[in-house]
Amino acid sequence: MLAEVVIEALAEADAEKRNREIAAILAKTNRMMNLGNPANQPPRKPFHWLLEFPEVFLQNSPHPSPLPNGEGTKNPVRLPSP
Repeated sequence: MLAEVVIEALAEADAEKRNREIAAILAKTNRMMNLGNPANQPPRKPFHWLLEFPEVFLQNSPHPSPLPNGEGTKNPVRLPSP
């Protein structure tokens, strides 16, 4: 849903309008992410495990298995061969 809105905004030919649309999407996303956040707390920041720790999710990772049965991740990311 959000991805479609972003893709549509990025496809806008007029750079000024595109920038306004992207700024509006960002502002709305930030408001939605911080609903219910106490006033004395810093704004919430998104955290994406795969982007922050790719080595844990990559196939043939040298790191120990994250699953107790030792099978590795349920859906390992397969990177294209170089």
